[in-house]
Amino acid sequence: MRRAVTIGAGIQDGELLDQLGKRNLTTVTGTSSDVGVAGWATGGGHGVLTGLYGMGADNIIEATIVTPSGDIVIANDCQNKAIFWAIRGGGGGTFGVIVSMTLNVYPSPSMSTATVSMAARNGTSAKAWWKLVSGLHRYMTDIQDERVMGYYTAGGSPHSFQYTMFQFNTIDTASIKHLIAPLEQFVKMHNQTVESSSMSSWLPVWSSIEKLLEPRGDAGSKRGARASRLLPRKAVQDTALLARTFEMIGERDQAFSDGVSDPSISGTMTISHKAVNNSLNPAWRDATVHLISSVQWDDTLSALDANRAIEAVTNNTGYALRQLAPDSGVYYNEPKGQFLGAKLAMGILGHQLRPTSSDQAILRPK
Repeated sequence: MRRAVTIGAGIQDGELLDQLGKRNLTTVTGTSSDVGVAGWATGGGHGVLTGLYGMGADNIIEATIVTPSGDIVIANDCQNKAIFWAIRGGGGGTFGVIVSMTLNVYPSPSMSTATVSMAARNGTSAKAWWKLVSGLHRYMTDIQDERVMGYYTAGGSPHSFQYTMFQFNTIDTASIKHLIAPLEQFVKMHNQTVESSSMSSWLPVWSSIEKLLEPRGDAGSKRGARASRLLPRKAVQDTALLARTFEMIGERDQAFSDGVSDPSISGTMTISHKAVNNSLNPAWRDATVHLISSVQWDDTLSALDANRAIEAVTNNTGYALRQLAPDSGVYYNEPKGQFLGAKLAMGILGHQLRPTSSDQAILRPK
């Protein structure tokens, strides 16, 4: 029996997962409980479970849409096929107002996790650090092929790196420990350069990782700029070019004033490579990493300095990423330029516009 859930347009990740969790079920969502499910899914949608069950756009079964002409239509594989194809990756609001949406639902899987962390020792140069981070990508790509997905963060001054990985439907941590052993060994080989640690755990229900799904507490308090790129395998296999790119986007730009943070880098490796006939950017299917480099500031920064930071991220960071993967693309939910942050902005809207009773999730077999 195929299971599905129908939601109203105002439903957020946390609300949906809470209702499904009571039935030992789950669906694909983003990584914050206050993200709107409909906008996230129609824009493409990556999250913890998307490497296992497909991208957000891949999991849309049906939608009720108010078209620009005022018609209310139901779009699925059997009727209004063109608009159904378009909203799954092309953005629902681009083609009409989505009133409700039906998504695939799955049994809630168990989850093994492992985290590898490292920090540069005193005296480690930026060049040596980013060369090491670049070299790690070969091992991360290998274990991604074994369906071990994850997220990483990296920073400069002080240089740090953390990669949290997960494998689903396991009974203990034995499998993930075995698969990440080459990565751990690679890090240990560089103990003259970095201090490192690792840990693993097993969760009978994946959604126990509640901290990952908590709303962000700084909604509206920060501004910033980011540049992003979907990196295909060939881009991360050229470790020399990757290292030079990391050094360029991970170190402080001379254009940044004192009120602008050092760049932070995040990498998403929870991408579904299974081809689906929808409007999702095809670059997703070839991408190994969805990479973002960003800086932040608060409202005390002058408009002139903020604009300089935006220009530097756009013209320097963005250019370097395009040179690294010229034939790829970006995730338009997380583009370059000035931002409050997709997740932060959704959090603000979510607290101001609470869903009505008609927006509550309804489970149904299909």
